[in-house]
Amino acid sequence: MTARNEPTVGNTAFDFLGFGGKKAAKLTPEQLMESALAGFTQAQTNLEVAQARIAEQAAEHEAEIEKRQRQLESANASRDRLSRVAERFKELLA
Repeated sequence: MTARNEPTVGNTAFDFLGFGGKKAAKLTPEQLMESALAGFTQAQTNLEVAQARIAEQAAEHEAEIEKRQRQLESANASRDRLSRVAERFKELLA
């Protein structure tokens, strides 16, 4: 009987599970705090940018709504005029 050839990752089976890799360098509490602060600062900046984009899009949508409302009012006025003209034609033909 022949031995089975198992596939392996790296030198040991533990490398596949992530146990055999090199450990990241430990950070001092000050470095960890600075890293966290930098991350939170970047997150705050990203939130501000996102809020600005949302506000800009909301303003564009509101302008589009106002434009469409004016178009609707104009269309309703035209429809009313046309219905009055249609009624006059019906009266003339009757």
